[in-house]
Amino acid sequence: GGVVDFQRQPNGHYTAYTSVDASPSRFYEMDKFGTILRDIIPRLSTEPGPHELRMTDEGYYLFSIEFRHMDLRTYGGRENARVRGMNIEYERSVGTPFTWSTFDHLQVTDAAPDIDLTALNVNPWHGNAIELDADGNMLVSFRNMDEVTKINTQTGGIIWRLGGRRSQFRFVNDPLSGFSHQHGVRRLANGNIILFDNGNLHVPPLSRPVEYRLDESTHTAELVWEYRHDPPLYGSALGFAQRLENGSTLICYGLAQRVIEVDMSGTVQWDLQIDEPLHYAYRAFRIKTF
Repeated sequence: GGVVDFQRQPNGHYTAYTSVDASPSRFYEMDKFGTILRDIIPRLSTEPGPHELRMTDEGYYLFSIEFRHMDLRTYGGRENARVRGMNIEYERSVGTPFTWSTFDHLQVTDAAPDIDLTALNVNPWHGNAIELDADGNMLVSFRNMDEVTKINTQTGGIIWRLGGRRSQFRFVNDPLSGFSHQHGVRRLANGNIILFDNGNLHVPPLSRPVEYRLDESTHTAELVWEYRHDPPLYGSALGFAQRLENGSTLICYGLAQRVIEVDMSGTVQWDLQIDEPLHYAYRAFRIKTF
């Protein structure tokens, strides 16, 4: 079957979300020769979220998917809507595992304006990236809320919310006033965050990688770098932005079928176009293989 998330982990191994037979897909850890070492299954659900598995010296963390039937008539929806929720599971080698559910901490009305709450199947949150922050808490990208959420990994409380309907931040120097339906979030060595802004709700829609300097005390998010391709590229889903050691940025445009590396001035260093119809890159990484 297809491969969704594929990453090189800090221990030098690789992980992939796929299937080795006809069974449901899951995450597999393998060595650099492709030998499968183990499969990884979430504890809260039989269905792991395909978007992210991250490993650390302390363990690993991932999404799992949970469905609940909810009465959404108050919001113009159905009496027995099937709502897709996300769990975050952090399996720590020492201490109690950390688990967190969107059903316990978020509202369906947090969803972006284009998310249909009247449908039979409702996906109001849709987590697609997790980053363990320098302070041990988590940054989580919720695509269908246009939001990056910082979560306390000790208490489960929400520390802050960036973007979307419930944003606690003011965007500074950003002509588009924030991001929309984003993919990926990473904390950079300089303390800023970088993500891929799919830009579904920009007018007109356009995609770009963005870097923000966050002041978490005054709650401001200052745009310090972005790249806009000329002519504009728009990938309505998938995508990623990776800051490289040399300061350049590798940009995966998802459904736009392009992977481009640019330096800090925006000069293109490398450009790949996928010409096969219906073939896309979910993410692209530059990796050190040995």
